[in-house]
Amino acid sequence: MGINVDTNILSSRDRMILNKINFAGRFEALSRQHPIRPDLDLLMILDFDLTKEILESFGYKIRYFRSERFFQATEKRDGYEFKFNIALEYGQVELIWAVFRDKKLVRPLSRIWMGLYGLLMNVPREQVPLYPFFGDYDELEAVLRESFSLWEDFKREFLAEYPKPM
Repeated sequence: MGINVDTNILSSRDRMILNKINFAGRFEALSRQHPIRPDLDLLMILDFDLTKEILESFGYKIRYFRSERFFQATEKRDGYEFKFNIALEYGQVELIWAVFRDKKLVRPLSRIWMGLYGLLMNVPREQVPLYPFFGDYDELEAVLRESFSLWEDFKREFLAEYPKPM
């Protein structure tokens, strides 16, 4: 089984991976548990060092890409390179997965979570849950804890289904 190159269709194998980890349900829950709300005082200005410390507390080396304003965790395993990009702006946590094999992006599993959800559930953009919001560092840490847990589950199931590169 090769890698799906169509960027707008999830293969049955990709659907199975996302369903096994309950991606849709967990993303919906994260959005519901951390919504934008009138009483939320969004954390608009982040303490870079504290934010990086929180991210690294999950056991990953974190890089920050200043020009594109996102943090990235990277892990190489079994011939694949997994990247988790996390953009924190205006109190919102934008989450993006990328998987590379031989320096080529594995599509359509490499995309923003909202896009993955839309493909998996086959719903229009207005029915896709919003990214989680946070008003303080405790809330940010809670969002990241579940996000990294989902990433770990994703990597495990991906590696169980995709062949090791030769």
